[in-house]
Amino acid sequence: MQILVLADTHGKLDEARRVILEHPDASYIIHLGNTFEDAFDLERQTSRAIIPVMGNNDGFGQIYGVPKDRVLTTSAGKIFLTHGHRYGVKSGWENLAYEARQKGCVAAFFGHTHQAVLGECDGITIFNPGSISYPRDGSNGSYGIVEIEDNKMNCYTVELGFE
Repeated sequence: MQILVLADTHGKLDEARRVILEHPDASYIIHLGNTFEDAFDLERQTSRAIIPVMGNNDGFGQIYGVPKDRVLTTSAGKIFLTHGHRYGVKSGWENLAYEARQKGCVAAFFGHTHQAVLGECDGITIFNPGSISYPRDGSNGSYGIVEIEDNKMNCYTVELGFE
């Protein structure tokens, strides 16, 4: 199973749309916030279902039923999905890992920092795909691919221009 993970598009959708269309076999497409409207626009433009969470710029998301956090169940375990701002991810991953563990998750995916990262905190896999539209890590923009096979999860960051 493959999961496509996007974050922090902030209204700039050309690359996100291209990436979605280039991954027709993705079982899930996740948008980790900012902005939730982008997830809806991408659904309309690509005819693919997208799982969104609200970001710190998504104040009206609750009106449309977009949650602040979600849990996605996979054969490799549960994945905690959040934008990350409510857990202080710019200062550390401890709060994020704690919340993921409280929800019975083995991994936590977040955005907010616009910087791709893969790591571990207190036994929880931590993954941020970076921003596909407005990167802050010196990349050309990036997105995430998660491969789940034989109940094992592997997370990868794909930098635009190096696909």
